[in-house]
Amino acid sequence: MTSPDFFDLPIDLLEPGPWSNLGDWSQAGSYQEACRHLAARVGNAAQLKSGNLVLDIACGIGASLDLWVSGYGAARVDAVEFRPSCVSAINHRRAASAGIAVVGDMRHYWKDHPFPRGAYDAVVSVDAAYHFGSLRPFISLAAATLRPGGRLAFTTIMRKPEATVPLLLNMALRLARVNHQHMYLQGDLTNELAQGGFDHCHIEILDTQVLSGFEKFVAQLSPVVLNPRWWQISGTARLCRSLLQAYHYVLVSAESRAI
Repeated sequence: MTSPDFFDLPIDLLEPGPWSNLGDWSQAGSYQEACRHLAARVGNAAQLKSGNLVLDIACGIGASLDLWVSGYGAARVDAVEFRPSCVSAINHRRAASAGIAVVGDMRHYWKDHPFPRGAYDAVVSVDAAYHFGSLRPFISLAAATLRPGGRLAFTTIMRKPEATVPLLLNMALRLARVNHQHMYLQGDLTNELAQGGFDHCHIEILDTQVLSGFEKFVAQLSPVVLNPRWWQISGTARLCRSLLQAYHYVLVSAESRAI
């Protein structure tokens, strides 16, 4: 992962609230609503249901944790996040959130607190997996912690066939801490999951719902020119548009192979 707090969008300039991601704009009229819809897509792909034990990787501000419990009836949610400010904020309010059990600092948690093997019904990650240097350790963690038949669901960026990545886009991805060398083609992503212990891989393309949706939402807002934080938002929107030249934004789901 990368330095803490690097990816924090100034969401107060968009719409104050607990959610922070690119959003699913297919049926949303506000930023917070779109963010919740994107997380719900992941939850539905993971086939979350009442009584599930869930591991959320890179949980951000933690709004998704409440969704898994209140919206899907998860019995317990464990989570890790690499930004200390997020971990601190979630743990501060965790006592009032029944079902949210453990939220650890990802930079140390994998080393100091190994996850229980085969314990979870679902592993999920919303709008974060593409910030990993490689998906391989992410997939390995999911395979090790899921029970046989458990579900993995996450969103990421997938390279288009025959696509050439423009130099400026390559540079922008590096600034956003996205390793373009680990953005798979569809066949390679499917093979990586299969080799990692997963079957029944399904990939859904969400370019219009997510990338184009976020760009159009930002374009209709009045820019806060005198606020330098606005340029982080507008730069993210421009990157979403540029990504469409060579990449798809995708929702990936798969089932842990029975041993």
